[in-house]
Amino acid sequence: TRPRSMIDELDRLRSHISPSSPSLDGKADDEVVDEKGIMRHYLENSIFSPKVFRKAPPHPLIDLNATSSNVASPWLECLLRVTHVGNACTIVGSNASERLAMNLWGDKAFVPDDCIAVVEVEVELLTGRTHQIRGQLSTEGFPLVGDASYGGATGFVSPNRDIQMDVNEEALSSSWMSRGDRLALQCCGLEFIDPDFVIKKKKARKNKGRNWEEEEMVQSDRWNTFQLDEAWWTPYIDQYNDDIIQEGKMEGGRFATSSLSDETKIRKLREEGNPSSEFLDGTSVAQNEHREDLINKINDNNIDTLLPKRVSLTPGIHKYVIIEARKKRKEDDSPQTAKSPKSKPLRFVRSASPSECGGPYHADVASSLVKELTSLGYDVTVVGGGRIDYNEYAPHAHVYGFSYGFGKGDHALVAQIIEQFGEDGVVATFDNSNSLY
Repeated sequence: TRPRSMIDELDRLRSHISPSSPSLDGKADDEVVDEKGIMRHYLENSIFSPKVFRKAPPHPLIDLNATSSNVASPWLECLLRVTHVGNACTIVGSNASERLAMNLWGDKAFVPDDCIAVVEVEVELLTGRTHQIRGQLSTEGFPLVGDASYGGATGFVSPNRDIQMDVNEEALSSSWMSRGDRLALQCCGLEFIDPDFVIKKKKARKNKGRNWEEEEMVQSDRWNTFQLDEAWWTPYIDQYNDDIIQEGKMEGGRFATSSLSDETKIRKLREEGNPSSEFLDGTSVAQNEHREDLINKINDNNIDTLLPKRVSLTPGIHKYVIIEARKKRKEDDSPQTAKSPKSKPLRFVRSASPSECGGPYHADVASSLVKELTSLGYDVTVVGGGRIDYNEYAPHAHVYGFSYGFGKGDHALVAQIIEQFGEDGVVATFDNSNSLY
């Protein structure tokens, strides 16, 4: 599989966060549910497990509000609201990441092949269906850690993600999973109102001279709120955060995987590669227009001579990015030109050490090249990354791994570009597994 950008996946998950997430204060479901930020799926009404969840029912729905006991819907609506998404923690590429994976799954054999990071998510249930949280998040591509039934651990079949996983019987029998599923799922908050209570009032019976008791039902207005301070995985996340800071200081950050600063740099590069009214490096609109005037005075052939090298590799094992650049269309292009298909992109491959590019992340490797290409009037996109082990004396370049921020590059294409535009006689090989060695 080809891992997508972790940043894009986080954005997709965060898109379900509701603008306001009120507590369930006794209101009816139809009063509580706000369509914004609601995650909606449909559960097949079946006694079998694991359950089948779909983003849309494959058959027309029977009225979900039908009251007749003879009418049962084959698909039940499931609603939940995402209230919080934490920071991503990587599980591949460094000692801290590998240690976290071992702590969460108990054995690397059970980590799904396409899983490269974990994130803590808080949700609020708006309906109560069997396996609802597990099934809905799995259907969206975010299975729970350790949830073998829904794709969160290897060795089983997930009905929602169409993934067939190999069973490792020996590892299974000797792992914590043989003692029961250790799901990364815990109730973190519970709110409910005290039950109604009865009070007794003594009243005097007329003409009898005796008192009697009258019972009255009183509605409680006291809410009880309970919060979980930490989950079973919290100490492992805390240890990871401490370890990742220390590893970021080792060998100039060579083993750094991802961080909030990396996420910020990637978002900046995306805007910088497709600038609108202002460059993020501080260039004003007027300066930008002056730059475009200069570019317009240079014909296409001269611009091509100003382009940077298509391939630039630093000897050793370093992170790489592959970048696509397309010439911008001018405002005065003819209608025929405007309707013509996009020109084929120019592709550039870069690998660099942290000391060369000013930081340990793929965004640092891409930064200077993105700025250079945009200054020449190109729309620029970083389409992927990974690592390249380059031996300049062989010469040989081995392409592998992936980028947390930009996703996995097309390693076969990168190897082809290296052989076509790299140093004379260089041989390029590639490995499409998700291993970072």
